[in-house]
Amino acid sequence: MGQRQNKTDIEYGDDCVHCFDPGKTPKYLYARFSTVKKCVPHRPPVCKTPPNDRVFKLTQHHIDPCIFTYQSADWSVEFYFAFIPVPVSRLFLRDGLGWDYFYGDAPGCIAEGHVFTNAITCDWVTGCSSGGIAVVTWGLEALRVMDLLNIEVAKDLFMEMRPLDDGSRVFKFCR
Repeated sequence: MGQRQNKTDIEYGDDCVHCFDPGKTPKYLYARFSTVKKCVPHRPPVCKTPPNDRVFKLTQHHIDPCIFTYQSADWSVEFYFAFIPVPVSRLFLRDGLGWDYFYGDAPGCIAEGHVFTNAITCDWVTGCSSGGIAVVTWGLEALRVMDLLNIEVAKDLFMEMRPLDDGSRVFKFCR
């Protein structure tokens, strides 16, 4: 299922002043993982099948506005903008036991729709998977595409963005 497109604007949270204009830090980010492969047979049986093509809704941290997290018994997703020693954007995916499935970073503050590449390999000590890509969005790009295509925002409209291996993104809108 995709991200519901029922507003003409996104919901904003507290300011992450290093990466967003004042009043323009999104409260929610969305992370989607694709083509991440489970390491077999090199890992213990506790390793799960990676959650490919699943969208995780990350919520802005209540203390640090530059951190966004999703937490459940099965999966933990964390995205943050770090500034020391150098500015970097980082994305992590772990299972509920703490095993690593995805780690990607990019210099500076990323633009919406940035495609991360998984740095984890099957030789990674706590790694359960390798390869794959992930994309982080927060809604502005989808609204811009909808405007260009003359698509009206409605409560029954859903959007999905699928990253391709070459870094391109495919938008899918449906009612």
